[in-house]
Amino acid sequence: MRYEGDIYRPPGEWRSYLLQCTVGCSYNGCTYCGMYKNKQYHVRPLADILEDIDMAREHFTDFGSFPLGMPSVTRVFLCDGDAIAMDTDDLLTILRRLYEAFPRLERVTTYAGPISTLKKTPEELKALHAGGLGRVYLGVETGWDTVLQEAKDAGIPVVLVDRGVTADPSLYVTHIFADALKEGANAFNWVDEYMTAEGKTPRAGGEQFQVAILEGTVGSSVAADRLQGFTDAMAESPNSGKYNVICSQTGEYTRAKGMEVMESFLKSDGDKIDILFSCNGDMALGAIQAIEAAGLKPGEDIVIVSIDAAKGEFNAMIEGKMNCAVEHTPNFGETLMETAKKIVAGEEVPATIELEEGIFPADIAEQEMPNRTY
Repeated sequence: MRYEGDIYRPPGEWRSYLLQCTVGCSYNGCTYCGMYKNKQYHVRPLADILEDIDMAREHFTDFGSFPLGMPSVTRVFLCDGDAIAMDTDDLLTILRRLYEAFPRLERVTTYAGPISTLKKTPEELKALHAGGLGRVYLGVETGWDTVLQEAKDAGIPVVLVDRGVTADPSLYVTHIFADALKEGANAFNWVDEYMTAEGKTPRAGGEQFQVAILEGTVGSSVAADRLQGFTDAMAESPNSGKYNVICSQTGEYTRAKGMEVMESFLKSDGDKIDILFSCNGDMALGAIQAIEAAGLKPGEDIVIVSIDAAKGEFNAMIEGKMNCAVEHTPNFGETLMETAKKIVAGEEVPATIELEEGIFPADIAEQEMPNRTY
């Protein structure tokens, strides 16, 4: 299997075979999404895609089963951000080859952009569904009052999930969210307690700890809130005078960019940085690579805290390379369905529903790892 650049997939596709059909996203302009900002969209040659399927069939036949105890391939996710934009006949060819190669295949899914989806005729969409494309994840960016008003006028209840909007709150029923401001504040508060409890002192001397920050994607409300939560908590802390932000730059939410930016931080201030706050886990994992390449010990020379608390961060903590992960849960589905059922049944629901999230320091990472679902 061959992949170009970082690969993204929905949390629910964690057990799927990932087949890259396109690189990047054909639209790539959504403010909430920074996944493909460093990729130029193009469709991979059909022959290469079919060859990858044949390679995957041989691989999983040789190994007898998927990792994680999954028998053969039962799910496939078509990457990257907008595989639905491909020529319909090519997609049907890919679907046929997949179902021929993997007899136990239950479903094929993909991301789909609204523009590229609307370019398909109803007949094409029906053909793709009949060919085995069972689910598409459609990302639609609109918080326009006009659109929300039309939904309300039509009697369609709107539930916001994760991201908020600046529209009139009367235009939607409720907002299910994880509090990104609180996540950022939790990250700083944990660092402050840790530095005090461990008796840490600044590496370069003096009385201030030097803090490096890997920011999230520019324009992302969640990224902005995480950063603001961290810096506000720092400013409001009785120990605020003990901390100084020495460098802060976006790592675009990717591991590669996180490593690149951390390399530049280390070149200019490598002997001074005491703490790294990363607005997501992937950037932190990239930064760890840069820190090790610079001859320093991540988690020891530089205290690292990130937001996400995914399995990659837990592995890094177990290895002693990271100190804490603050949770940003992707598990909205159960709460969304429960809320939707209540709305349909005519029950009242709160105007906002905040999901509970945890803080996981390294000393409980190994114990907590079996409970992680993402």
